[in-house]
Amino acid sequence: PVLRGRALEIVDSQGRPRATISVLPPTVVDSKRYPETVLLRLIDPKIGPAVKIGVGSDGGAIGLTNGSDRGVQIFAHDSANLVRIVDNAGRERVIRP
Repeated sequence: PVLRGRALEIVDSQGRPRATISVLPPTVVDSKRYPETVLLRLIDPKIGPAVKIGVGSDGGAIGLTNGSDRGVQIFAHDSANLVRIVDNAGRERVIRP
């Protein structure tokens, strides 16, 4: 009754990934360490991941995008809690408690 694996991918009728759930190993990007992370992605075939929900040992995050760097991100991490909004013109606003 239980499906077990390290990742799950749901594809559309053309075989394109439309949703994924993955367990990503710890990594370092631009000298910043990221812990092991569980990541859910909902993917539009034209723009890529439009919804991302992730959780690691340092907290969680939700991102909603239109396929570019624009959209809304919500972070609840050990280091900071914030909402980041970038409009279609590239203007950014960060809201902190």
